[in-house]
Amino acid sequence: MIAAVNGTYTGTLKSSLFGADVVTFVVTQNEDSSLNMSGMFVENGVATTIAPSTERLSNIVVGATVYLAGTAVNVNESNSFSFSGHLNPTATN
Repeated sequence: MIAAVNGTYTGTLKSSLFGADVVTFVVTQNEDSSLNMSGMFVENGVATTIAPSTERLSNIVVGATVYLAGTAVNVNESNSFSFSGHLNPTATN
């Protein structure tokens, strides 16, 4: 049995092109392995809110991989957002 992905994940993602993003994801796993997700990231002083996708099973855990999708909204624009990977409590993996 693998533990649920429930939790708050925070960390810093680094990019040579855009600089560092300070990220926070709040994730709750449902019994069908789908996820409820929200979050925020800050890049160069601009805060962006992440709203989950409304499409069924776009936020899900498959094996040990977490897939998150939604909309990233800040004062400048709104864009699609997606993430896949392995998460630990400090969002470093």
